[in-house]
Amino acid sequence: MVTRAVRVLVADADEASVGAVRALLRETKTAQYEVTEAAAFGDALARLAAREVDVGVVGLRLGERDGLELVQEARARGIPVPLLLFVAQDDYDTDLKAAKAGVSDFLVRGRVDAARLERSIRYAISLKIEEEALRDEGARMAARVRDLEQHAQENALLGQLGNLLQSALCEEEAYAIVAGYGQRLFPQGTGVLFATNAARNRFDAVATWGKGPSGERTFAPDACWALRNGQIHRVDADAPATLCPHAGPADAEAVTLCVPLTSRDGALALLHLRAPGAAARHPEAGPAPLTGPQHRLAVTLAEQVAVALTSLKLKELLRRQSIRDALTGLFNRRYLEESMTREVFRAHRKGTPLGVAMMDLDLFKQFNDANGHMAGDLLLRAFGEYLLSHIRGEDIACRYGGEEFALITPDATLENTVRRCEQIREGAARIVVDVGGRLLHGVTISIGVAAFPDHGDTLETLLRAADTALYAAKAAGRNRVAAATVQS
Repeated sequence: MVTRAVRVLVADADEASVGAVRALLRETKTAQYEVTEAAAFGDALARLAAREVDVGVVGLRLGERDGLELVQEARARGIPVPLLLFVAQDDYDTDLKAAKAGVSDFLVRGRVDAARLERSIRYAISLKIEEEALRDEGARMAARVRDLEQHAQENALLGQLGNLLQSALCEEEAYAIVAGYGQRLFPQGTGVLFATNAARNRFDAVATWGKGPSGERTFAPDACWALRNGQIHRVDADAPATLCPHAGPADAEAVTLCVPLTSRDGALALLHLRAPGAAARHPEAGPAPLTGPQHRLAVTLAEQVAVALTSLKLKELLRRQSIRDALTGLFNRRYLEESMTREVFRAHRKGTPLGVAMMDLDLFKQFNDANGHMAGDLLLRAFGEYLLSHIRGEDIACRYGGEEFALITPDATLENTVRRCEQIREGAARIVVDVGGRLLHGVTISIGVAAFPDHGDTLETLLRAADTALYAAKAAGRNRVAAATVQS
């Protein structure tokens, strides 16, 4: 094993001192020394700054300046080369100044032999190595502390995000929450959350954060490698050919990461992140973007959002099943009673009218018996679709039970509700049901109409008045609209 020579700079204008140092170093037996000289202050400082030497032996004379000034200047500049002060005679004041200036040892010519000089050099170098090791360890500890603090902050943000997502009432609220916390978790670059549509043939941007390009706002599933392969897909300058088509044109100074959000039914969303590439980052900025801790953070974020969206979709499905009639798609009787109570209260408060209509398919039992239960179900479904397409957005249509339906018309008077029900009755006669190739038509309906406040001011009284009017319409021959009468 070859050990290189110890590089020693002798910075002294006194030739006798320089010669003494050279002579002592030649006498040493345990190491080789490569000696260079500098008689001027500027030359010595430049060599120290360039770190061309392992140790410096400094005398008091350096042209117009002295060696202590060289030590002070080197330490002020942060030059780590250890320095020994080598003087012709012992001087307590000079010794004290040297210690304050930061020399590693104070040596007096004539009192130092080769072994003593070598011990001083070895001690100074070993002390420098230990100091550098301590500095490196301190830097590593500081970086570790920063990483732990950042990790703790990210965990706190993820906890807040999880709590808010659990409290979200709908997917739109969840998307807004993700956008806000996405910006805080990934402040560098941009991010987009895409959600699939009901047909699962398109992904649309539902939450965005950051400034800069983020690619397409809508794309097909096959435009993303992560969705194609069902796994995370990262792209940087080393692999631009695999950039997802939806991410836009390749950018040598950007890194992209696509994380699919999946459930048992397949991909339900996609997290797309874009961060500055290595060329646009500081050399000491840490690991490559969207790798290591950032990669794990993106996966954790995607998992949390996937769980939240799955839960919200399930809640919406259960809520829909609890308030919707499975056959017709209309609201059910439970929702009718809840919404009508709310609408009656609103009409009370605002002093506005409210229309209520009860509808019944005429002779439905005979239709069912003659054509079968499947035909009856098809007729109920067709009427439900027809009713939904012929009411206002604020109107509430429900299947009350069997072949009986109900309609709530906020802000509509009795006359307006009767007029609208007449239009519905006339249109219903044109409904055609295809039952195995047989076209069945000629369906008629009877309708009873009541209104707030004319016929009552509670859910029960209004429904009773509309139901009474419905029976009056049937008794009068069916296929007509009857308005409730005001009881004196």
